[in-house]
Amino acid sequence: MTKLMINNVNKYYNKKLILSNINLSVSERECVGIMGESGSGKSTLAKLIVGLEPLDEGDMILDGISYKSLSKKEMKKIYRKVQMVFQNALGAVNPRFTIEEILLEPLRIHYKKTLSYEEIKKRATDLLEKVGLRAEFLSRKATELSGGQLQRVCIARALILEPEIIVFDESVSGLNPVVQQQILELLAELRETMNLTYVFISHDFEACYYLCDKVVIMESGEIKDVISDLDSPIVINNERVKKIVGKSLNHIEYIEK
Repeated sequence: MTKLMINNVNKYYNKKLILSNINLSVSERECVGIMGESGSGKSTLAKLIVGLEPLDEGDMILDGISYKSLSKKEMKKIYRKVQMVFQNALGAVNPRFTIEEILLEPLRIHYKKTLSYEEIKKRATDLLEKVGLRAEFLSRKATELSGGQLQRVCIARALILEPEIIVFDESVSGLNPVVQQQILELLAELRETMNLTYVFISHDFEACYYLCDKVVIMESGEIKDVISDLDSPIVINNERVKKIVGKSLNHIEYIEK
């Protein structure tokens, strides 16, 4: 079943075409990887999916709801259904806030009139534990946490509105290999247990190989390739993937999914 349909999307900045004729379907509970070099348009596409940027041409349809048909006020429905986890975890939160304040902020914005403080705090505590952090972290400041711990907090914050799609924009980049693998394993577990759909943006093919069902290759604002069989020997020799990764993929068969 199709969860998100992207139809003929074009995006302009200062009259310059940034995204050209983007067509992509994301199925329910699927993880779609989007790879591309810097400037390929993948982060711009991510912002369009979560509603951080307006559509110029074309449309996106989530569960039968057209983005184009929604007013700015009605787009709040999209904000609740589609969440984003950024690369720079510290830059994505208010460093003066405690972890409790970071997690509760989205609920206060969207559910202030329908949820009590006790209900909100319980949801925050439960999600914090679900991402592998103890309840005692609620009283800590963002600056007191390691990069991996703070990224777990950002994942919990993305989950707190009970979204159906999460977009990860280079969310494991910059983490050391051990922590990166731990986060990837967490994302795989959450996707399975919470029936989530992912759009996973990365320049790291190994991360995409571990987590994704298919990978879209972007170049100069266009989708150039869609790799549906990541185990195919053809992937190792894909010139566009090699260009993005910048190294041989001959070892990919040894990565345990």
